[in-house]
Amino acid sequence: MATVNVEIAGRTYTLQAEGAREEDVVRAAAMVDSRMQEIARALPQAGVERIAILALVHMADELIQTQREIERFDTFIDAQTRRIEAAVAE
Repeated sequence: MATVNVEIAGRTYTLQAEGAREEDVVRAAAMVDSRMQEIARALPQAGVERIAILALVHMADELIQTQREIERFDTFIDAQTRRIEAAVAE
């Protein structure tokens, strides 16, 4: 298992990554850092802990929305598949 050094909110963290996933860890850390910077600009008086919590809650909300979109897409694909199968069976 490889280790990756990333910077989030001005601090360097050493994280463990699985082989080909190193770039995913770096990308995820960059996303967290970017979101934290965004929130820090909007709330300059907030501490790092609060900024981190807000960033994570925002990102979790985006994940939930994306999961819902995937579920809707899966439902749509299933319906289209049934429609095509019915048309072919006729």
